[in-house]
Formats: sequence, structure tokens, C-alpha cells
Amino acid sequence: MATNMTEIKSMIERITLEMGNVSMRQTQIEDHHEKSFAILKESLEAAKMTDKGKKAEIETILVRSPIKTKKYMPLCRPHQNN
Repeated sequence: MATNMTEIKSMIERITLEMGNVSMRQTQIEDHHEKSFAILKESLEAAKMTDKGKKAEIETILVRSPIKTKKYMPLCRPHQNN
């Protein structure tokens, strides 16, 4: 009986730990989505400014790569009128 109780306690501890990990990962995913949404919104606003013919210069928006590197990649670039 004591062995069964020890096994049950061990399973509950593992489940609790796993639930904590899932909760932490969910928070990280939500934060990433919020940042991505903000970047997309900024890009859309920049594109609208360009489309309306305003003379605002739009630089390349750099986004940290989702891969765990220090590399940056361009999200969008304004098209040049020659």
C-alpha cells in the first residue's frame, strides 16, 4: 500500500511540474505573438504611409530571428520609385 502511495505521489509531482512547464511555455508563446503582432502592425502602417504618397522615409524593419541566434532579418523594405 505504501508503495502505491509513493507512486501516486511521484506521479502527482511529475504532473504538477509538467503543468508548470506548459503554463510557462504558453506565456512565452503569448508574449511572442504580441511582439509579432506589433511588428506586423508597424509594417502595415509603414506600407500605408508609402501607398498614400507621403514623403516619409521608411527604413528596413529588423526583426530578431525566431531561431535562437543573434542574426537579424529584414521584415519589409519600401519599394523605390525611380
